[in-house]
Amino acid sequence: MVRILTCHHFGGQKITKCEEALQLTIADDYIVVALEHQVAVYSSELLLDDFSYLGKAGFSRGATRDGGDIGSSPIYFDRAISASSEDTGVSDTNTKKESEIKFSHSFPTVDLIDSICYNRRGNYLLCLEKRESTAGDNNKRVVKNVRLYFNWDRTPDGKPMRARIAGLVSPTGAEPDDETLVMIEIPPPTQPTSNNAIPGILSVSSCNILGHLATLTDASTVNIYSYRLKDTKNRANKNPYPDFDFSYSVEIFSFGLEQAKITFLADFVSIWNPSQVSVFRLLRHNRPRTRSISNESDRSGSSGGRRSVNSGNFGYGPGPSPVPSHKEDLCDRVVFDSKNESVKVHMNVITRANHKRRFPDMGAGIYEEFQEEIGLQTKSRLVYSTSSSPLLMEDLLRVFLGPEQQNTVVQVGLYAIKIKDDLGGVSCVLGTSSQAFVYHLPVRRDATVTRVVTYPLTAPLVSFAFDSMFFHALTETGLETYTSRSLYYPLKDFEGFQRYKNDCPFLNETPSLIGIRPFMGVRFMAANELILCLLSSPANSNTSTSAGASSEDSLWTIYALQLPNVEMLYEDMSKAAILAKSANPETFVTLTSELHLVLRTFMNTNPDMESIFLRRYQKTCRSIGIEHFKVGAGLLTEATRMSEGTDKYMKEALGDDHLDKGVTYLSMAGTDLRHIFEEDPNTFIRDKKMIKGVTRFINVAIPEYVDSVATSLSPKLAAVVTDFLVVNSPESLVQLVINVPILRESNSAKLIQILKKMAETSNFKIEESIALLLTLVTMSGCDAITRGQVREILSKCKATDVESSFHVNWILDLKNLSKPKITDLTVCLSASQSSIPTHVICQGLEYNEVSVGQVMMAFSQGINLNSDMEVQQALTRTLTNILEKFFTGKLNRGNISIRPKQLPFNLSTIETKTNLENDLISNKVISAQPISLQFNDEETHAVKALVRSYISHITLKPPTQGTTQQRRNSGDKTASKDDRNKTEGKKTKKGGTTAPVLLLQNRTNSQANDVGVNPEPMPVLEDTLGRPANFKQDGSSLNKNTLSEGKLTPFGKVPNFLVHIIKDTQSHINTNLTAFQVLINLPMHNEETREFFIKLSSLLASPLGSTPGIRDIVLNFLETKGLPGSTLHVCLQMLAEPCEKAIVTLIAKYPLALMYYAKEMFGRSTSKWKILVTKLKEKIYSNSDDVEIYATIIESVYLFLANTLTPTELEEVLDKEEENTRFFKACLRTELANSYSQMILQMSNEYL
Repeated sequence: MVRILTCHHFGGQKITKCEEALQLTIADDYIVVALEHQVAVYSSELLLDDFSYLGKAGFSRGATRDGGDIGSSPIYFDRAISASSEDTGVSDTNTKKESEIKFSHSFPTVDLIDSICYNRRGNYLLCLEKRESTAGDNNKRVVKNVRLYFNWDRTPDGKPMRARIAGLVSPTGAEPDDETLVMIEIPPPTQPTSNNAIPGILSVSSCNILGHLATLTDASTVNIYSYRLKDTKNRANKNPYPDFDFSYSVEIFSFGLEQAKITFLADFVSIWNPSQVSVFRLLRHNRPRTRSISNESDRSGSSGGRRSVNSGNFGYGPGPSPVPSHKEDLCDRVVFDSKNESVKVHMNVITRANHKRRFPDMGAGIYEEFQEEIGLQTKSRLVYSTSSSPLLMEDLLRVFLGPEQQNTVVQVGLYAIKIKDDLGGVSCVLGTSSQAFVYHLPVRRDATVTRVVTYPLTAPLVSFAFDSMFFHALTETGLETYTSRSLYYPLKDFEGFQRYKNDCPFLNETPSLIGIRPFMGVRFMAANELILCLLSSPANSNTSTSAGASSEDSLWTIYALQLPNVEMLYEDMSKAAILAKSANPETFVTLTSELHLVLRTFMNTNPDMESIFLRRYQKTCRSIGIEHFKVGAGLLTEATRMSEGTDKYMKEALGDDHLDKGVTYLSMAGTDLRHIFEEDPNTFIRDKKMIKGVTRFINVAIPEYVDSVATSLSPKLAAVVTDFLVVNSPESLVQLVINVPILRESNSAKLIQILKKMAETSNFKIEESIALLLTLVTMSGCDAITRGQVREILSKCKATDVESSFHVNWILDLKNLSKPKITDLTVCLSASQSSIPTHVICQGLEYNEVSVGQVMMAFSQGINLNSDMEVQQALTRTLTNILEKFFTGKLNRGNISIRPKQLPFNLSTIETKTNLENDLISNKVISAQPISLQFNDEETHAVKALVRSYISHITLKPPTQGTTQQRRNSGDKTASKDDRNKTEGKKTKKGGTTAPVLLLQNRTNSQANDVGVNPEPMPVLEDTLGRPANFKQDGSSLNKNTLSEGKLTPFGKVPNFLVHIIKDTQSHINTNLTAFQVLINLPMHNEETREFFIKLSSLLASPLGSTPGIRDIVLNFLETKGLPGSTLHVCLQMLAEPCEKAIVTLIAKYPLALMYYAKEMFGRSTSKWKILVTKLKEKIYSNSDDVEIYATIIESVYLFLANTLTPTELEEVLDKEEENTRFFKACLRTELANSYSQMILQMSNEYL
């Protein structure tokens, strides 16, 4: 079923009579009719309009340059002639024309005409002529030749026609090329076939864009000839003369050649017969010139090699090798002829594949394959051309008509879609007896072939014409005109469509039949962008002329119809759409959508006419958008009344699609919020049918164009939009409040009440809670009352859900990247003890949305500008948490456990008397050591700031008198505070309050500027446990039941060698405990010292401790404010001292901790192990009283190295023969001890 509308009429009509004709074609303003032995030329003299679509652009007659190379991309047209220029020959006064087509002249052809067509680029007539030839034994055969006629539009004036052979004969010096009729004959292929017969030409086609031509022979070859303008010396006429050079040929076997024809345009070639169609594209690969060619068929599994090809131009010498009689043997083969350097590729069988698809709307028995569905085994391939760059053949489309129906392919055409001066796309129109199909062939490599529309014809098809805007189908009953829909995909490829801005696809519906006119007995039809011609036979054509029939009745009739221009088309389709609007809104949308594409393409192609048609284009888009809103609202209303099911979901999806299209069309019409709410409220917000559409427009337009709308969206308009959404779509209001700051800034007091009510109703869902938080802070800032309200809202929400929905731009103001700031929301969240800022900023750091330097600068500025001590402490605590989490994440991402290569020693685990010996023997795997991390300047500065903050909270004085439990219960807040004031700098704030700060040390101003960090004072990082600002230093908060080890050791475990150092002063310490278990119960000056000492120890033992400058900060602290000899002082000293110095100290004072220190701090560093071995040997050779202890330690070192290092690494540590001997003796003793222990254990077990 099709809709029949009357919205199309022709601008004029002329008729004339002629003798019996074979075919006709249109050549610009001329109508060329092919008679039996001559060509008759008629002048249509139709009125040319000022707004002719496409005009003569791109197909200028008598082109002055070559057509270009086949397969090159992109393809350009000649620049368009302005429709208002004098060259168009338009006369405003010439409005009255005679109704008869005037005969101009005629000229004879060499042989009988089989087919004729016009090429606008070369301004030549392409004729396929035929004659009978007798080749022995009186066997007659028809021979066809390709001949081209130049200067055909000149009146002969009795001058003889000049003839020559293309590519072989050049014009003589006295030849008047500009006036004399010139015939150029394309030489037939000279290579014989399997039966020694010269292959005949079946069909010929030319490219109107480039001027090239292609021939199809009965030997299954496609030959391409390139159109060239050549210069010849010693000629009186210096103008270049047209000529054709053979480019390449491709053999296409197993294609049904009976009644086969070819169509050629740009890089696309279509071969078709009554039962199948194949479309492929020629691609040029810009590869360096090579003397060898790769056989592309190797990809499909066939054997082939590389064949040498000599460079140079192709001649017309002996043809390719004869074609063997068994064509199936040529599948996936390349035939190379060394005489003329030609390469021919044999296409595989083009038959129906197993994966072919049949679409219901295509009719029974019609199958199609697209590019990605065509298997490698059946793909066409071309691997050679005359140019330096090889050409490849790419299969795009195949259509097959099955034998189950009486349906045949009637005609196939390729039509160019021009946009500006470029080839926007090619439409492939395939017409069968009962229906027609239009396919979009893209010129872009990343686009795909798409079937655009299917036309269900009302009668059997005779012929068709296509002009991008309309599809004209000539059936047995008359002329049918349909909307084309072919412009959407070329525009999409050309403009790069974007959703809600210019992407407006059609709904899947039947195209409209916009005109139907009865014409009887029409045999042929031709058209260009201006004229449509019909050739009709007489009613009594089946009977010969008799006494009862006049000679006038035996003549054929030529109808010349002037196609409508854009202005006429706009008027016709607009009127028809308005008439159909009330009865069928979908018809209105379809017609106006087609009209919008026509206007849009015309403005793209004719930029000088854009100002004339822009208002009409916007009016059309606006009417389409409004109608889409109404249709979509109706569908959604119907869906709400339906029960759950497939029909309901389909209605909702279709309604949403209409609303989206309405938004797109209104955006293309230049409609904005001001126009909807202020200039034309009656059409939009006061019409109930438009409410859903306006809501969708607000939801899409404001976030999509927030940068451009913000300048024109006044507070008054924002308040109006808010009021509209409160009434009609509260859920949309929530999303817009979150995404559009200007809506929060306008009418905030009213918004808060609305959002608060919505949040309470929804039980504080995520979106409502976030919108309320943002609006509350926007209106009230970050004062104490607002912070209390924020804390109350957060207490009613689920923290993890809120964290995942927050954006880093709500926490940090990054409009000025060189001077970032924290937002008022960050202040409120930090003061509310929320982890949201930490989580969001760490995510931003991970995804590189913000840098560490920007975070530190923003928080530093926020701390310095806030006079409230509670806010300062909260922000400092948040920054500390951020840095700890950030560096912990970097350590986790870079941590790789390293397992050493085991040596062939049978070292078994045995029970020993000392923990040292047990650990040395049982530890066969080295402790996991993280990879050394590389930090940039900002990250290095952040680590230093973190270390300084930890140090500022550590007091090395001994604890106060009394028991540990009493000290924990009482706390020592005064001492702790006094100690902090001694170690921290002070900076005066407004109002006389002070806040701790930490200056950026070891950084010059230039270094700070290089990494984007302002060299301002940085804050001391305060409490990191998420405690309130008024937290009392109560020791009970640090017991092992409330705080896990991971919370106090974010960077890794505290090294256990500290246990043996502490045991020296605390003899009651159990060495089986971990260092964390010892430190958590060790008496310290206060609990704050305990917390940050553990964190600092964890940091120094991690890869962060190797950051340049970190250990120097700790050593400087110990030198200036340390307490030499104290336990904590020695522990920090061992963690911060260089390896050699720490080894000397441990050997002298804590030898039992030496091996633990080496295992945990050295890893696989052979240089450090060598230092340890050297120092131990010095002690052994000194003949001191403790020689045996050091000898035992060095044997333990050797044993550990045997289980951890590779032989190569061992050679770096043990570089002397004496050491190697001692090393193997230690290993041997251990092996003997293990064997003896196993024997004793076995005997004991047997005894028991």
